[in-house]
Amino acid sequence: MSSARKTCQRFRGIVMPKSNHPAIRKAKREGSQPSIHGTKLWKSSALIIDYLGKNPPPYFDQVIDVGCGWGIGGIWCAKKLASKVTSMDADPDVFRFLEITANINNVETTHLRLKFEQLRKKDLKKFDLLIAAD
Repeated sequence: MSSARKTCQRFRGIVMPKSNHPAIRKAKREGSQPSIHGTKLWKSSALIIDYLGKNPPPYFDQVIDVGCGWGIGGIWCAKKLASKVTSMDADPDVFRFLEITANINNVETTHLRLKFEQLRKKDLKKFDLLIAAD
């Protein structure tokens, strides 16, 4: 088994690093540790990806991934739908892990540190699609 298979998992065309991935381990050694819930990849993001893959939305140019964590849902949208993605999370420490995951998948997202309850209607007007998982 190759090293990539041990440290990453492939799902619907994207690569998801596991906690033993060298870049993830390095980030943790250097003190990056999410404090809210962004400590791993959440499988509920896979449900969103499956749903969007089977039911592509009519508009998806601008996507916001709320409570993004490591950003798998938004990364999939950037890669497979060519969306411009804003990755939003209340925990600034998740963004390093999101960057690692985005780099592995050769995509970029814009980071936004904000709590869900701080989102306003006028903030959401610029987005075509909002995705969120637990």
